[in-house]
Order: sequence, then structure tokens, then C-alpha cells
Amino acid sequence: MVAAAARLVGEVGMAGISMDLVAQRAGVSKATIYRRWASKEELVIEVMRRFVEPTAAPDTGSVAEDVRQFAVALAQRFAHQRKSDVLPHLVAAACYDESLRAALDHYSRSRQSTIREILRRGVRRGELPADYDIDVAVDMLLGAFLYRRLMSGGSLSADVAARISAILVPAPSTADPSVRRR
Repeated sequence: MVAAAARLVGEVGMAGISMDLVAQRAGVSKATIYRRWASKEELVIEVMRRFVEPTAAPDTGSVAEDVRQFAVALAQRFAHQRKSDVLPHLVAAACYDESLRAALDHYSRSRQSTIREILRRGVRRGELPADYDIDVAVDMLLGAFLYRRLMSGGSLSADVAARISAILVPAPSTADPSVRRR
């Protein structure tokens, strides 16, 4: 069922997918699908969970460079999804469906583990202050990407990603003796 849904999302997007079509492609009844997923949106989140690989965690020895590389890789992923209606559809549906919002939030939080580990590593290495607010930093990074993808239609180029990451985690200044470097 999930594989059939994945193929359909790739072929027709969220706008064209229906539980009837998934059931037909999977060779099962619609009731079989609804026993596991309450909506096509929840099924698509399962597709994403199974088939969309998390962004890799670079470890260059510099938190600023790791965040830059992560942000650039994320921008490339967003750029490939530019024509996809999956993310806008899921976000819109989640605004009106609490269960779907929770499922989308859970999925999103599971995918944040990479950037959170990069930032925690920066704190452990002393490249970021001990009280660095990782939750807000993650919100800022992903918020900028989501705003550009969903609202403004602004560029998500590697250059933009690098500029966002430089604001989030500036490279250490050699003129600032309070910044410990390794």
C-alpha cells in the first residue's frame, strides 16, 4: 500500500491521489487502507517516513561549516521538490486536522535530529555558548526555508542557504579571543 501510494504521489501529486486510487493500485480494499491511515495525508506522511532519506550530518570539525553544508543540502532537497504539491498540501491540511498536525510535527521533529546533533556537537566543542538555544535555532533555520518554499516563493539556492546558516551560526572570528577554537 505504501509503495503504491509512493508511486502515485510521484505520478499525480497530492491533488491527484485518492484512497480509491491507492486501493486500486495496491490491489486491496479501501477499508484495508483506512484501517491503518485515517486520511491520504497520513498515508503520504508514512510514504515520506519510509522513502525520504534524512539529510546527512556533516562533521568537518567546524559547527559553522557543518551547519552551512547541512543548509545547502537541505536547499538542494527543497529545490528538487519545487514543483511538488506534497508539502503545501500537508501543511494546509494540518491547519484543520489536529491529528494530522501532530503526525506532521512528529515526522518533522524526527528529521530535525541531524541539525540538532550538529548544534549539540558545536556546544560540546565550545564553538557555541553552553546556553545556545538549539530549539530556537532549528526553528529559525527551518522557518526560513519553509517561509521561502510556502509563502514568498523566494530562492532556496546554495548561496541563500549559506547566508541563512551564517546568521544562525557565524564563523568564529580570529579577532574575538573569547571564542575557543579547535
